[in-house]
Amino acid sequence: QHLRRTVFFWEKRPVEDRFFQQNVTRWVDPISIGLMLLAALFLIRNACCIILEDNVAQQVHFCFTGLMVMICAIFYFNMLDRINDVLQTMITDQEIINHSKPVEKMQNIVHNISRSGDTERDIVYSFSHTHTVPAKVLHYIWSIYYLIGKILGALVVLAFFAQVESETINRFLLGSLLISGAASGGFMLELGPSTISLLRLSLYKPFYVGDLVTLNKTGDMAMTEAVVGFVENITMMYVVIRNFEMKQVWISHKAFNELVIQNWTRRPTKTVLLNIGISTKAPKTKVQSLQEFGKKWIKGSPDIQQNNYQKCHITSTSNGYNLEIIFFPMVGVSHRQIRQKFLMSFMSAAERLNVPFVPLQLMQNFCEDCEVGNVEAMSAAAHAAKEVVLDDLLPDPDDMLERGKE
Repeated sequence: QHLRRTVFFWEKRPVEDRFFQQNVTRWVDPISIGLMLLAALFLIRNACCIILEDNVAQQVHFCFTGLMVMICAIFYFNMLDRINDVLQTMITDQEIINHSKPVEKMQNIVHNISRSGDTERDIVYSFSHTHTVPAKVLHYIWSIYYLIGKILGALVVLAFFAQVESETINRFLLGSLLISGAASGGFMLELGPSTISLLRLSLYKPFYVGDLVTLNKTGDMAMTEAVVGFVENITMMYVVIRNFEMKQVWISHKAFNELVIQNWTRRPTKTVLLNIGISTKAPKTKVQSLQEFGKKWIKGSPDIQQNNYQKCHITSTSNGYNLEIIFFPMVGVSHRQIRQKFLMSFMSAAERLNVPFVPLQLMQNFCEDCEVGNVEAMSAAAHAAKEVVLDDLLPDPDDMLERGKE
């Protein structure tokens, strides 16, 4: 009982101190009853074999051994039933999660994008549903072991009472263990990698069917060597991803075990990242005024998280002034709407300041503003930039975007 309470982390403990428990009032552990009974029967059997005559001792030995075999069989069958109950509980928990609104919303999206509208085509090329839970697929594999394990256990008990030679029973048990080990290790039917992968997905839930994920071997954000898309289904041998080209990507569990999972759906909010190129021919006073306006706009917006990371700075001058802007919308605020709101105000400020932009992809820096290279013109423009008022373009604290929409 001490080992159970101190070693096995899944056992419930009434107090935090797992070594000195003062609230334990149960002196007898139900699991230890069977083990102690086996030890007692073993000692009594050996004692009887020494005390009694040989012909009687053989009968007593057989009876006590048969009783011990029955107790071991009961423990074995209970262990199989316990594992089966745990899997059933995991299935129930995941099905409850599937009925939650966020998960159900994403699964409906996958269901819609994977349908062509042609009933016959959808029956042939699409899955019938998009709410598979990994634990249920794992249970399909486990049911094979569960059935075979019960049959083997019953055969061993029958073989003993049929007085089959112990050497034959031992070989039978050894062969069964080797076959089970080969299947679990992946040498037969690839059940091993599939079982391990499904067990990980069931225990840790890195994603649900319908989530938007990125899969690659390094965890890098680059999309060139990654699989990006919606999880459409989980089968006994594959994880099926529907990518943005609407293709099904089938990834075997053996290969899936080596991939890094990035779950986009579980972001509490979506980052707004903008890179805006400003011509280097624009007066630096105007550029600085525009940069300060962007920073003030972000600081003054009620739809942006003020305690999170923010950035509005010039980071390089390779193709002009590269103004990098990063901020996080409030939870429930659409990143598309707040991005559009910011860009409209930012462009309005740029129009007032007469600041020209350049595409970041082009190597040639250009400006359509006439005579901007003239020293006198640039001096006058810099002086005029100080007089431009941009305060009316700052966000209104009372004008907040609607929450809960993407």
